[in-house]
Parts: sequence; structure tokens; C-alpha cells
Amino acid sequence: MNDIIPTVLERIMDFTEVLVHVTELRIAILDAPQGQMSTLLVGHSHMAAAMHCIRLALMQTQPSLQLACTTVTQAYQSSDFIISHVSRDVCITIKFPVTFTLVPFTLYRVYEYFL
Repeated sequence: MNDIIPTVLERIMDFTEVLVHVTELRIAILDAPQGQMSTLLVGHSHMAAAMHCIRLALMQTQPSLQLACTTVTQAYQSSDFIISHVSRDVCITIKFPVTFTLVPFTLYRVYEYFL
């Protein structure tokens, strides 16, 4: 009887760990349509590798263009992505904006009101 207790406890711990990961993944998928990209859906290393490949491709094909997002954190915060599913697979398309300028700028429309 004493031999079975450690085995049962180990299986319960394994089940609990898997349940936590599945719950976190479910929450990340439910948050995605609201524009919140999670590292559970696209890992930090995958995002960094994608940005690096895009930078290299831009330097080779269009040297005047560069990524508007300079860090991986900015790419996550841009929330410019499309999420869909095909059968049991979740497909995520991330849009990486490109720019001609090194420093991003904001355009404003100024209105004048005369009294």
C-alpha cells in the first residue's frame, strides 16, 4: 500500500500541471480575438526569429525599408494579427508593418475655431 502512494501523487501532480497548461492556452486563445497576443500562442523565440528573418529579407530586397517594430515586445503590443482555425489547428498570421523612417512619427489634424 505504501508503494502506491508516491505513484498516485506523481500522477496527480502531472495531471495538475497539464491541466494548468491547457487552461492557460485556452485563456490565450480566448483573449486573442480581443487583440491580446500571448507568448503561449507565439513564443518569444519564434517571434524574434521571424523578425530577424524579415529584417534580413528587407535588407536584401528593399534596403530602404525596415520593420516599424524594433523590439519583440512592440510586436506583441501591436496586436496586428489574424487568428483562425482549420480543423483542429490554430493558424496565426502576424502583420509586421514596415517603414521608410528610422523614427516613427504621428500625423495630427489641427482644427481652428474662430470665436
